Amino acid sequence: MAAKTVFPLLLAACLSGAVAAWAAEPTSGRITYIDPAGRRIMLDNAYMYRLGPEIDLSKLAVAERVQLKLQKGGSGEIVTEVTAQP
Repeated sequence: MAAKTVFPLLLAACLSGAVAAWAAEPTSGRITYIDPAGRRIMLDNAYMYRLGPEIDLSKLAVAERVQLKLQKGGSGEIVTEVTAQP
């Protein structure tokens, strides 16, 4: 009887860890380059970030300080949210 209770709890714990692994730590910096055709931006850390389809490029500007919420996907990290920073 105990095995019937333990196994579902163990399975749930494993699956919740797998889902959390797909979320990446947010990053912040100043936008130094915008590539509208490629839907990418570069921050002052010299990394290029691919923007998800929900990001409105017209609201971004070079020299703007932002925080990026990232999600890991099959081909790298994708920006899912951009928040202006002071």
